[in-house]
Amino acid sequence: MNSTARLVIRSAPRVGESLLGFLLRVSDANHYSSAGALVQLANLPRTFLTRPCSLRDLTSLLGDVVSTSELEKLSYWRTGIKSRIKFAGTTVSTVDIDGIYPKVCPTCLEEDGIARQMWDLRTITSCWRHGCYLVDNCSECGSRLTWRRRRLLQCDCGSEIAGQPAVCAPAEASAFALLLETLLVDGNGWIDPFPMPVRSLGAICRAIWWFGAELGKIENSQPLAIAKPRVCVGAKIVERGSDFLEKWPGSMDDLLNETRPSVSTRQGRISEHVLYRMRHAFGGSEFQRMFDDVRRWLMTIDYPVKPNSFYSIRQMS
Repeated sequence: MNSTARLVIRSAPRVGESLLGFLLRVSDANHYSSAGALVQLANLPRTFLTRPCSLRDLTSLLGDVVSTSELEKLSYWRTGIKSRIKFAGTTVSTVDIDGIYPKVCPTCLEEDGIARQMWDLRTITSCWRHGCYLVDNCSECGSRLTWRRRRLLQCDCGSEIAGQPAVCAPAEASAFALLLETLLVDGNGWIDPFPMPVRSLGAICRAIWWFGAELGKIENSQPLAIAKPRVCVGAKIVERGSDFLEKWPGSMDDLLNETRPSVSTRQGRISEHVLYRMRHAFGGSEFQRMFDDVRRWLMTIDYPVKPNSFYSIRQMS
């Protein structure tokens, strides 16, 4: 990049704005063909969102109205822990973020003119401000929204995204979206409604999605745990998973009954059993108390798996 190059219209990210949304907003204001043109001008690699790189040229391009460190805070760079990335001051799983297909609240987009960072989290499927599901497609042409579009507020077909109709969401879905945003903004001041002993944003998102997808397999006989589903599918997963956590650990009873082995569990069957899929899916010390709860629950019901076979890396407290 030419060291003297500056954008005509410059801006700094607004509170709660996503990095990709910010770049699209700035490129739109400067009449670039897409945010990709701005990324190329700033000498950013294609992986700039998730892999550490120099953002100094981008800072210079913006006329130093925002610091490089502030832009880095908006990135989703990988941490030293496998499959973990930064997200707004905390860490989440790499699959919890969708950096390809955005979801938006059309009313928020119309009112505020920014794409919110929280919308990039796959467990956020509704807007608590307006009580509606987020939108991930154009209501006119039906195309799925992408960050490669030319305008922040428009689909490439020319239709306005801002102000498009959105489906009303259940109050519980909006409340859950508010819950996660409150946890992210004020982790020490939120009220946790879940009996399940997982307390970080990343742990809750992971548990919500896994249990919601497992219940979806039972209902639909097909896998739903894809990384980047449409918002209508994601909403069902999140609502099932949220309801599951609210009834913890009693909700385990229904799940285990639905997946109860028809014959005694021999080693060949165990690898496919829901309890062992849980053990494989939830690694890390933050989930150990959850497994303690499951083993205690197994002791109270007639289930063909020995509770002590559902092992923990530490002694039960």
